[in-house]
Amino acid sequence: MIADTLVLKGESMFPSNQPQDTFTNLRKLRPANINFTSSITATDGTLVSDKQRKLRCWKEFYEGMLNRQPINPPEALREAASEATQYPSFSSDY
Repeated sequence: MIADTLVLKGESMFPSNQPQDTFTNLRKLRPANINFTSSITATDGTLVSDKQRKLRCWKEFYEGMLNRQPINPPEALREAASEATQYPSFSSDY
């Protein structure tokens, strides 16, 4: 196996005070790029790890968060707003 060969070669160079060569050989054991994948939980409770399904899950999540029906403010808040002093220098038109 290639990994075993690289490890043995690296270990043999270490006692002979060749740390740079040791490091070079041991570094070959890891992949050039490391991809981290993480799973998310879908609304039905299943784990999703493939990119397309994760994108759909996030789309559903944000659509649900952003497209909610407006709620009616509590009565106390409406009363406080009606009794509040409106400052003429601030426009309430948006």
